[in-house]
Amino acid sequence: MDSHAHLFFECVYTTCVWNQVQNKVRFSFASHRWHDVLNNIVVAANGKSATMVVAKLCFVVAVYFIWQERNIRIFRKTHRSIDQLYDVIFLHVHLKLMSIKFKSSSNVDRLKLD
Repeated sequence: MDSHAHLFFECVYTTCVWNQVQNKVRFSFASHRWHDVLNNIVVAANGKSATMVVAKLCFVVAVYFIWQERNIRIFRKTHRSIDQLYDVIFLHVHLKLMSIKFKSSSNVDRLKLD
């Protein structure tokens, strides 16, 4: 069944992608239920710290590319591996972080250099 919950957090493929993303940014969701994650992101949206900005950016980029992966699988009948999708996500996160000015932060510096 195609649902937000399944697509973004319940299927094995996206669970592996999220685990890699969360490990990279050292930010984890208390739950992997769609509603809970959205509530966490809304709360984080008010945060101005570099860590919160990075977490929000990673979330948005990951959601976008997971959705794109879904469409590629349906309409082009092809797919990317978990590692390929992860690389695409972090390439875009990395490029965006390069364009944002932050105070020095080990989390941001680590992501900018990787």
